Amino acid sequence: TKVISVKWEPPPTQHFKLNFDGSVINVQAAASFIIRNVNGDVIEAVATNLGVTTISMSYKMVFLLQHAITLLM
Repeated sequence: TKVISVKWEPPPTQHFKLNFDGSVINVQAAASFIIRNVNGDVIEAVATNLGVTTISMSYKMVFLLQHAITLLM
C-alpha cells in the first residue's frame, strides 16, 4: 500500500476555500462541505445524510455545492 501525504493549502488573500466530499455505502449516501478563510478558520461546515440514493450522487453534490456558494455571497 502506497501512502500519499496530503496537506491543506490556504486560499489566496481575500478568498475562501471550499472543500466538499460525498460517499455511498451500499445505497446510503452522505455529503459534506467546509469553507475556510486564508487563516484556516472555519466559516461554515455542513454534513448531511442523503439517505437512499435514488438520483445520481453527483446531482445531489451539485445541490450541496450550490448551498455552500450561496453562503459566500
